[in-house]
Amino acid sequence: MATVTRVLHLALGAAVGLAMAGHPVVAADFDSELAQAKALRGIIEGTEKADLLLKNVKIVDVYRDGVFPSTLLISNGRIVAVDPEKTTAKEEFDGQGLYAVPGLIDGHFHFESQLVTPTALAEAMVPRGVTTVFAECLDLVSAAGDDGLKAAEILFAKHDELPYRIYPFAPGKKVRGDFTKAMLDWDFILGLGELNPSNLFRDDDEDLKKIAYARAKGKLISGHVGDVGADKENLFPALGTMDDHDSWSASDIANNLKIGLPSFLLYGLHGVDNIIPGMVSGHIPTQNVMMSTDNLSVEHMTEVGSLDAAVRETIAYGMDPIQAIKMSSYNTARHFKLEDKLGSLAPGRFADIVLVDDLRNFTPKYVFKGGQLVAQDGKLLVNADIDYSALVTPPKKGLEGFNARDFEATPIEMATDGKSAKVTVFNFFGFGPEGFSREVSLPIENGAIVPELNGEKLLRFAIIERFPMEGAKRKVTTGFIRQFPLNAGAVAIGFSAPRPNIITMGADPADMLAAIKEVDNSLGGYVVAEGGAVKTSLPMNIYGMMTSYSVGELIKRSKELDHALEVLGHAKSGAAVSTLLEVFYLADRHGYLD
Repeated sequence: MATVTRVLHLALGAAVGLAMAGHPVVAADFDSELAQAKALRGIIEGTEKADLLLKNVKIVDVYRDGVFPSTLLISNGRIVAVDPEKTTAKEEFDGQGLYAVPGLIDGHFHFESQLVTPTALAEAMVPRGVTTVFAECLDLVSAAGDDGLKAAEILFAKHDELPYRIYPFAPGKKVRGDFTKAMLDWDFILGLGELNPSNLFRDDDEDLKKIAYARAKGKLISGHVGDVGADKENLFPALGTMDDHDSWSASDIANNLKIGLPSFLLYGLHGVDNIIPGMVSGHIPTQNVMMSTDNLSVEHMTEVGSLDAAVRETIAYGMDPIQAIKMSSYNTARHFKLEDKLGSLAPGRFADIVLVDDLRNFTPKYVFKGGQLVAQDGKLLVNADIDYSALVTPPKKGLEGFNARDFEATPIEMATDGKSAKVTVFNFFGFGPEGFSREVSLPIENGAIVPELNGEKLLRFAIIERFPMEGAKRKVTTGFIRQFPLNAGAVAIGFSAPRPNIITMGADPADMLAAIKEVDNSLGGYVVAEGGAVKTSLPMNIYGMMTSYSVGELIKRSKELDHALEVLGHAKSGAAVSTLLEVFYLADRHGYLD
């Protein structure tokens, strides 16, 4: 009887949490909560049927860091009992001796970076065991301009019908302060999302005002510390920032933990190989380290994996399997103060469960959301029917009159003998220690700058403002870029956040012009050109940053883009739809899109 009473108390904790949290209790709420409490008691006592009995599983215990054989009793979307004495249920599911793992939780995730709608995303992500995302929507809100709030409402419409859970954050950067405040007023919004770290030290106090408003509302504050300098980093936890997701090494993680700043690893941006080995060898505790994808293509999700792949790779680099799983589940739930709902398989928690046959291989076989089987053997079984057509936006041209001469790199300074010129050279992989750009002297031969640096051929590079203000001159930043080998042709990317710009790089100005002109036929997208002609394109029809494509259609177009670049001599370093967007994020972070 003691066991029954203990389990009942845990289950009731979730059912009556609203009243215990200090919210005003109205008669309807009280009656509903009391009915749920009585139903839970009846299930525990065996007088009422639960919805599902999940039997014959080995539960991964995130509290005691172990595994034990058990049975789960599930009702109304939540776990009611572990090892119940009474097992009366409407349905049974034989777990076949598989390991039962908490549904994986992506702790920092940008909706726009996957380029598809939330329902399409489910096809690629949920079969990989991801049942919850903590999501940013800053690029969509920014690109939508005055329609930003409406766009966010449409994006998250009927979110509870999706086969995964969404906990969104209000944009911390790229959007107007009044939009951030308006979204923080929404009950559905968990907190304030990532900020541009350097902006906290600007005199206009705009970002400090966003943080102050979030604090006044009692909302969480997620972080993005970056490389502001060791002393300035203290400001972030002092202001209530909860975490950092801009770590590039185990020492970065250790430095964050030193000042009480939990850290997210960005599997989608840099994998785990540059951090996990150092954490293992350095014996860095993992309880305040979480996993996220940040930006990850649906192609990678489908063909390699999402957080399931991150778990596998983390274990392969020497991490204990249960600690690796907790980094993608319980640690994140506890961090965002939702461990009473997510991250473990215990009474009162959502029945978000992943069944795998081996913890090290970690291949999801069955995925449950709220006790409903939503994916099996890599295929989605259940999805929502949500109409996102209101997000599709008509194209608008902005590059009339632009010509190939506008790509010429403007020297910052000429040598007195006229034999060299100082220009800006950008790094394609500019998130690393070398930074995004630097001034470099390049030789001049036959009146032209030689695009080569230390034996590495450089591409021409340009950032083009698409729609200049009325009466203002179009802003065009030119230079050269390294770390993106291309023997011929050009590539162009149009992206609309924080405002519509086009970035292009190539060996031939004529190809660069052909590429940007094709991008200009839609609000955003990707184009590869050679010989003055377009080879392939991937237009984005939702505010110039997302698409209404199915996962299959997006992957098809993505592979065509990769193939066109490969023909031109580019060695693939990941799906181009993801890696090329990183140049936009870098340009924004370093002020080139201001």
